Amino acid sequence: MTDKKPSNAKKAGIACAATLAIAIPFIAKWEGLRTETYRNVVGIPTVCYGETGPHVRMGMQFTREECRAMLDRRALQYALLLDRCIATPLTPYQGAAVLELGYNVGTTAVCRSTLARMIREGQPASAWCPQLRRWVFAQGRKYQGLVNRREDSLLMCMKE
Repeated sequence: MTDKKPSNAKKAGIACAATLAIAIPFIAKWEGLRTETYRNVVGIPTVCYGETGPHVRMGMQFTREECRAMLDRRALQYALLLDRCIATPLTPYQGAAVLELGYNVGTTAVCRSTLARMIREGQPASAWCPQLRRWVFAQGRKYQGLVNRREDSLLMCMKE
């Protein structure tokens, strides 16, 4: 047995796994589980743990297991997309906060955001984590549920 140091790829994989382990239950908590499609606050057909997209249509129904599998797949997909656009190492808690935001508002919006720019510039978490508080509007309307969610995300983002 050798005492080789882990490769950068292995370190990245471990960090991603830790981020997902924190983010997935957090996302599930805030999205909630609904096994039948419904229209979210902005009228978009949604199912399971906030799953949207052209594949989600009104009248669909899924099992809890199918919903969890969707959440796991989508969270991994978004984690990889966000990792590419941010390209800066984050702690698992910081990564989970950014991933939760991306899951909720979309990765494109996060990648184009001031928050992502501040991370890429190397600003400390104490500077960019509070940017989460800006994401409390849907179609121009402020939602208390989003305020609560972002405050919870901010607390997570600031953990060591």
